[in-house]
Amino acid sequence: MFRLRALQVVAAIALVAAASRAQSPALRFHHLHVRVADPTTAMAKYVRANGCISVVVQGVGVGIRCGRSYLLFDRNDRPADGTVAKASIKVSGSGERATITARVSTGDPNGARTWIRERLGIDPAPAITFAGKSDERSMPDEITHIAFASADPGPIVASLKASTSIISLSEDATVVSGPGGLPIEIVRDAGLDPDAYWCPMHPDVRSPAPGTCPRCNMTLVPIPPPAFGDYRMHVDSSPLGQGRDRLTIRLTNPSAPDRAPTLLTVHDRLLHLFIVSRDLQWFQHLHPEETADGAFGLDVTWPAVGIYGVFADFYPAGGTPQLLQTTVVTADYRGLSFPRPAALQADSDQRRTDGSVSVTLSSPRLVAGREQTLTFTLADAASGAPITDLEPYLGAPGHLFVTSADLVDATHSHPLNSRSTGPDVKFDVTFPRPGLHKMWAQFQRRGVVVTVAFVVAVE
Repeated sequence: MFRLRALQVVAAIALVAAASRAQSPALRFHHLHVRVADPTTAMAKYVRANGCISVVVQGVGVGIRCGRSYLLFDRNDRPADGTVAKASIKVSGSGERATITARVSTGDPNGARTWIRERLGIDPAPAITFAGKSDERSMPDEITHIAFASADPGPIVASLKASTSIISLSEDATVVSGPGGLPIEIVRDAGLDPDAYWCPMHPDVRSPAPGTCPRCNMTLVPIPPPAFGDYRMHVDSSPLGQGRDRLTIRLTNPSAPDRAPTLLTVHDRLLHLFIVSRDLQWFQHLHPEETADGAFGLDVTWPAVGIYGVFADFYPAGGTPQLLQTTVVTADYRGLSFPRPAALQADSDQRRTDGSVSVTLSSPRLVAGREQTLTFTLADAASGAPITDLEPYLGAPGHLFVTSADLVDATHSHPLNSRSTGPDVKFDVTFPRPGLHKMWAQFQRRGVVVTVAFVVAVE
């Protein structure tokens, strides 16, 4: 009699689960949660190779969207909350046509497929296939769970509560103990709503809702409507005597040229100003003060008479990030109006020292038009020990300014990992054309800003 009643209870639970699944909107494969050494580098790889979009999935995590599915990332140097499974992840196609597939190791591949079909009412293939433990040697990736999504996950979650151990439960996601102990996550499918927010420094990082950038930790801002026309910059130079000038920078808005644009604070400042001598031997990273009429002003002491490139980096409210440039000629300069580009030579030694900090540059073969990662490795100049106590400098672990030899092309970049304290600080840089380029990297340690310069050849 007891056995009969037990079977009746089990059958009743199965019927409830089947009814719940029948009433529940269909599930779809949503994402994999992947453990990697460096999430930022992992995301950048898929962005470059497959045109995936860096995203913030509210209440779930940060990662990339490839087509209709996601890869979300955690660091593998932190303890996992549960079971970690070996997997082999593949992203095929590009952009909106990209797809994510994975082979996942489990002790019982057939049992895992059956569990998902019976408990979730979905066939995991072709997105997810299962293989035995003997295949783990060919699986380079680690995942902590597989996630499926529904517009209304309530019925399926209720079904799982009646028959499965719940690991975690929140408004946005429920994690249960799945086949072989592998966690299975059920998330609320918000759909592929239009992206309404982006990162001021990384416009490819987008989200349908507010959040923070997974690369630089900046607050996402509303994506502005398309603006036609160019922002402009005019610089007045007033001599103060003894090689010193007062620079007044005025910015104009294409839609309202008679009114100074409102600027957003980016890395602790409204305006970042870079000044580089024509021979590329003198470099300054400055921050003018805003005046009552909306202009910006600062005093500059020139190292010598000559021609100087002035670059203004700012983010206008309702616009897009800007890097404008112009030229300032000192009052006593009598040389050529259009001198030849600086005579540069690519560095054979990729190590520089400023004060107590030694910096070594490593990079792939640099090719124009291709986004590539530059790595700066910092060590104590005296002992050679890796530096791990970098301090934020203007809201970032470092700043990188790059210019072509003729001062025509320039880039201001910030590190991929906004929380890095060393020894490695990585920047993604795209060189628009081949030729020699000079770059200045800046870091702060123990209250002191160090600046090191490198010359690189771009093919």
